[in-house]
Amino acid sequence: HLLSGDHQKAIANYEKAQELFKKLDDKSGQVIILNNLCHTYHQSNQLAIALRVGLAGQQLYEAYSQTDDIPIRVYAYTLNNVGNTYLKQHDFETAVGYFEKASAIFRQQSDLYGEIYSLRGLAQVKMHHQEYDEAFTKFQRALTLAEKSEIRVELVQCHLALAKAYKETNDFEQALFHFEKYYEF
Repeated sequence: HLLSGDHQKAIANYEKAQELFKKLDDKSGQVIILNNLCHTYHQSNQLAIALRVGLAGQQLYEAYSQTDDIPIRVYAYTLNNVGNTYLKQHDFETAVGYFEKASAIFRQQSDLYGEIYSLRGLAQVKMHHQEYDEAFTKFQRALTLAEKSEIRVELVQCHLALAKAYKETNDFEQALFHFEKYYEF
């Protein structure tokens, strides 16, 4: 896949920032940038690179979090991004561990945005395993948190995820309902 112009610009800027953080020996900044790079690469379907930089960010956090005061939220977002990369590679068994660990941190930190993201990932794994009741429970929980937090982008993502899930299970009435909600935004 080719990177879009926006992705190319973002990656170039992140790489410049990464070099600066390395020169400053700022481990926290490096982990943040690696997380952002992982997200950008997995959003542009450059999955091998996304995984490499995401795992590097995870490793850096685990090595220096005690000495460099790296925010645990950054670690949790890195876990989500790595989990999402594994999900896109159809490595569901590996992805679930990342989402579960991230979700626990987000609940502890009261980070609704991160928890919503984790729940959607876990729900997609459940859909793959055809554990539909559990999948819909997680999708609904994510939607409830998105409504509570009024995070518009997550409302859109939750309705789209539910629409696709209901379509996959041939519940076209619910699929249509959530597609209509998705298009309202």
